[in-house]
Amino acid sequence: MKYIEAQGPSLKLSREARRKAELHHLEIFGHPDSTDSRPMWLIEAHNSPRDRNPDTHEFDNGHDMLRFVAEHAAVPEPAESED
Repeated sequence: MKYIEAQGPSLKLSREARRKAELHHLEIFGHPDSTDSRPMWLIEAHNSPRDRNPDTHEFDNGHDMLRFVAEHAAVPEPAESED
């Protein structure tokens, strides 16, 4: 078998970058270390309905958490009815 050296962007890295860009849904949880005096949250960013390795983000500031959600989430437009 011949060894061939390829140049250019890595196919694996380009697939991973595309997968990361395609956010499917967010899940928001209370952080296990959260207390009444120090609330904390975890947000998991899933890239597919069956994503087993979501990106996890921790927040201890509600404003930062809401800003993250606003920047990454979108509410889909309702479908127009065909009356």
